[in-house]
Amino acid sequence: MKLFQSIVGEKAFPMGSTNATTHGAAIAYRAVADHVVPRKRGGRTDAENLVTACWPCNFGKAGYTVEQLGIDDPRSRPVLLDWSGLEHLVPMLKQTRKSAAK
Repeated sequence: MKLFQSIVGEKAFPMGSTNATTHGAAIAYRAVADHVVPRKRGGRTDAENLVTACWPCNFGKAGYTVEQLGIDDPRSRPVLLDWSGLEHLVPMLKQTRKSAAK
């Protein structure tokens, strides 16, 4: 995200210290730890109860259980060890930044 910001500029893509000073796309794509069994329903903050979620999914799930929402338990999915996230975009973004600086 910081690399993208360096290309388009801080004014176009602010990443401040609060939601109010951060671009909505940066908030929406920020990964957060989500409690599968919500804390207010007795869920613990440990590796067996935490999964990675995007902020909108975590916010929308709120204090509901996966059963209440009718979704699969994300812990039952296989772990993708070869997924690189958006890392494959970094070389292209770095080249774009170099080209823009010339």
